[in-house]
Amino acid sequence: MDEILNLPRRLMGRTVIMHKRSLLFILIFLLGGMRLFAQTGEEITNHIIIAIDERVSNWNPGDAQIRDKVELYLFKPITITHYSNSRSFYNRRVEKIDTLYGGQPLFKEGDHLSIVTFSLGQMDKTIDAFSAISSYRGTQYKFVPFSEEVKKTIHDQWSNLAKRRDLHEERHSIFSIAIPQVLAQCKRAEDEHLTNRTFVIVITDRSYSDKNYFDDIRDFTDQQFHQTGGHAIKKSDIVGISQIVSKDYFINWINQDEEKYQFRENGSHKRTKNVDLYELEPLQEHLRMPAVVRYPQQIIAKRGKGGKYSLDFTILPEDSERFNVLRLEASLNGTNKRGEKLSANLVSYSAQSADAPFPGIGSKDGPLNYVLGKKKSFDHIEMRVWANLKDGLYNATVLTPSQDAAPYLGKNGLNVNIPIVYEPKAKTAFGLLPLWDIFCFTGNQGLDATLVNLLIIALLIAALFYWIYRTRYYEPTVDEITTSYKNRE
Repeated sequence: MDEILNLPRRLMGRTVIMHKRSLLFILIFLLGGMRLFAQTGEEITNHIIIAIDERVSNWNPGDAQIRDKVELYLFKPITITHYSNSRSFYNRRVEKIDTLYGGQPLFKEGDHLSIVTFSLGQMDKTIDAFSAISSYRGTQYKFVPFSEEVKKTIHDQWSNLAKRRDLHEERHSIFSIAIPQVLAQCKRAEDEHLTNRTFVIVITDRSYSDKNYFDDIRDFTDQQFHQTGGHAIKKSDIVGISQIVSKDYFINWINQDEEKYQFRENGSHKRTKNVDLYELEPLQEHLRMPAVVRYPQQIIAKRGKGGKYSLDFTILPEDSERFNVLRLEASLNGTNKRGEKLSANLVSYSAQSADAPFPGIGSKDGPLNYVLGKKKSFDHIEMRVWANLKDGLYNATVLTPSQDAAPYLGKNGLNVNIPIVYEPKAKTAFGLLPLWDIFCFTGNQGLDATLVNLLIIALLIAALFYWIYRTRYYEPTVDEITTSYKNRE
């Protein structure tokens, strides 16, 4: 528990003290939401979707050559080879090779894998028939966690994993909508179905029905109309999901080395077999914290009993329809007189489930109150938030403040520093002297200063009356009294 909350924690001779109500509230928070998702850590997790085009007819996606290329993507570092400009393909020379993602393979411990087949038949009634999750020996390959057993299964049973559905009618790839559709097929259904980054490996012949996106769709709907006498699947149904994806994601094609990742047959330059890698990058590079939670832009540390400073802390949910807070951490930070950095956790929140709404912190019974002490060592609160992007289709992306994350995962906006402004000492003696700590006894230094001023006035009045009392009657001193004797003789 102390590793999560660190309260109370002595740091460089400083102790952060908390009110009992604040500590009880946070303990309830922790006991009610101790679940920590792997995707809300500092490590970046991946979800890799292998999308297999069922329309291809002149080769088998389950052959060993395709498997080898898929394994290169999954288990080896991804590289991009840059060639010199040359009109001849064979005269090109390698200028440099870039290694992506820190040289880490895409599929490793903590990551997940899905395998999906896609195509659409002229007799299909709905767009839902476009894609399906592959299965092998009773296991559906949807968000399957990495393990050595899974790695071995991919190598030994690839032909079974990449098996297409038993479909007899003419199929259409409609490749232009393939990635959005397979993404919808992998929609989060469980709490474990969460990820920071999503990659799609597409196995296809890149054979389009026509030249572009809309012609590809029109060709299918026209053929379906002639085949069935009506439009069972409308263009709006096909385009709709793509529009949802384009609102929240940029589909980035990773430009791999053609010789390594694209196959050629009979010496021809025609690309008939392709294993292409894409990344779905969330459009959250410019995300800012106020879109996720409401929080104070600065916090006033008020001087209270015994001259100790305290602050009130409140965080409220903001756009719960768009983002859901999975984890939140807030900590005090500053330096002491020796220049040593200080840090102490204020609160750690982790949701019970991915769909559990964020209740806010200090929103029900009023702000949480934290007593800091007399010294002004802490100058800001550092707040970090992990949030689930509720895109309405995939709902699996976790935006993260991790410094290892790419900017499009919202890290620049999910880290904020809230400055702490210390309330100046109230003045007493009619503005001449600061209020001493011993006179801070009500918790409100303004009231304390007023009471001290009234006390000073009362003492002055008492002194004045005492002086008047002493000067109203003349009382000579012993030295002032003299006696005289008169001789009567």
